[in-house]
Amino acid sequence: MAQRRIEISTTKVRIASIAGAAAGSGVLALFLLGSRGKSLVLPGPLASPHAMLEENCEICHSSTFDAVQHPLSGWVTSDLDLAQSRLCLECHALGKHPLTPHAWSRDEAKQYRSQLGQDGQVASFRDSAVPLSARGHVACSTCHREHRGRSNELATLNDQQCQTCHARTLEGFPHGHPEFSSYPYDQRTGIHFDHLAHIQRHFRSDLQKHAPGRCTDCHIPDGDGKKMVLAGFEKTCMACHGAAIAGTAQLDGAGLSVLTFPALDTLSLEKRDIAIGAWPADASEVETEMAPIASFLLGKTEREREDLERFSAIDRLDLSFAAEDDLGVVTRVAWNLKRLYVRLAAEGHTGLIGLIEERLSRPLQERERDDLISGLPGELLATALDAWAFRGDSELSQLAQGMPPKATMSASTGRTVEDPKRERFVSQGGWYLQHSDFSLRYRPNGHADPFLRAWLDVTAESGASEFDQLSSATAQGACAKCHGIEASAGGAPRMQWHAREHKRDLLHFSHRPHLTPDEITDCSTCHVLKETSDDYSSAFDQRDPLIFSSNFKTMATATCGECHSPEATDNTCMLCHSYHVNLPAPRVQTPSLNELFEQIAGN
Repeated sequence: MAQRRIEISTTKVRIASIAGAAAGSGVLALFLLGSRGKSLVLPGPLASPHAMLEENCEICHSSTFDAVQHPLSGWVTSDLDLAQSRLCLECHALGKHPLTPHAWSRDEAKQYRSQLGQDGQVASFRDSAVPLSARGHVACSTCHREHRGRSNELATLNDQQCQTCHARTLEGFPHGHPEFSSYPYDQRTGIHFDHLAHIQRHFRSDLQKHAPGRCTDCHIPDGDGKKMVLAGFEKTCMACHGAAIAGTAQLDGAGLSVLTFPALDTLSLEKRDIAIGAWPADASEVETEMAPIASFLLGKTEREREDLERFSAIDRLDLSFAAEDDLGVVTRVAWNLKRLYVRLAAEGHTGLIGLIEERLSRPLQERERDDLISGLPGELLATALDAWAFRGDSELSQLAQGMPPKATMSASTGRTVEDPKRERFVSQGGWYLQHSDFSLRYRPNGHADPFLRAWLDVTAESGASEFDQLSSATAQGACAKCHGIEASAGGAPRMQWHAREHKRDLLHFSHRPHLTPDEITDCSTCHVLKETSDDYSSAFDQRDPLIFSSNFKTMATATCGECHSPEATDNTCMLCHSYHVNLPAPRVQTPSLNELFEQIAGN
């Protein structure tokens, strides 16, 4: 019996030795076969998008081939670890944090966890059930499995994969899906347009003839049909708002006062021996205010801005009993204004650009320079100053010598009768003089006038008080009547020149398939108006876009579920949701100029 056990044991050893030798020979053969060996151990054909890489394993795998040529590759360890995921990123761009869950930064992940939990969109995020690195990175191969044939859909995930990390699991849409909390109206629109006010009030007045017949008269699909965009001002708003923007209804004319002489009680200044030199005789008769752009150019220092603020509050038409401090403010502002005009008359466009750059503490871009000047004729200011008997050069020279000239009234120009003619001459926009109030004016050329937009932007950027004047309801152009104003990160105001581009990191929706079925007769199938709109317009009185109440009711999952259900059409997670915040984009590899030169020389 003992001898038989030895024979059996010996037989086992021999079989094991033969098997081991065979396996070793096989492995050795695979290594010796080189590229043919790679094909023998390949787990399966690549998906169609990667088919051209089938003979170049090193593009996606370890450059030493150790992993892919190992006989147990794919059985014992993962071929596509985090290092190999970085090789994926050589071709696929996925933002700054490509290997973190959803490509979120740590702060973004924390923000979304809090937000989604509060809104009830997910109960919580459970600790990931997928393998993560110590830094919380996920390998691409966790979701994208290669070597499964040409027809393998690499980017397609099933609902079970999507729900791996979420504590709340769904049977399928709409069953168990959280209700939308504010979708899609989660913040204030860039354009102030009250649908209810227009439908219930404006379109029932004498403006009814301009009212659109359908939603799609104003809202049209974009190029790929995903978003609905505005058809444009000329088509949607011009008929009702064109005159207000052109300024034809403005009491003081259609033009914006850019440079002027504000009204001063020169008689009282003369009696009280206040030395400001000559001042236009008619300025006080029309109660001319300081032009906001001139005020902006004057306010380079904190002291100058304080003086301008006090200057605007002083009763400048009666200075007979003004306090000495107030008279000091009037004197400083008057001389600073004369210095400004002397510089602009001497330096023209260069002087104006220099003053703006001094106020902003940065150089202007070429487009900004063009828009802020908007074709101002270089000699026009000098012509105006001559017409108004301005003697700034000589007066400033006297001031520098310690002999400032006393306040006197310049002679009246007697040319005010020509003002309406000058304004009509630039009916399509441009510069002109208005002698009635001693002002250099600019008339906007209609909607999206570059001059008005540029000055609103620079005064907003600097946080200047002049922005409030230029954006008031009665300002030329009436820009802020429709364009919202938001506070930037630093607190300065910022005009919203375009309808808001809603950023929905992990959601995607296309209007195109929803606009074709016969049973969908209008947009109100999904977009249902509220009964009142008081809260909508009041939200534009402040500058936080997140304080907002929409004209429309929040959408309901039941509405979507009428079509998107297991019995009707597609209702998978990936129909509406994306995993990556940034959609994968190809990295385009282009040759350098030197490489191109070498190629040309080689040919």
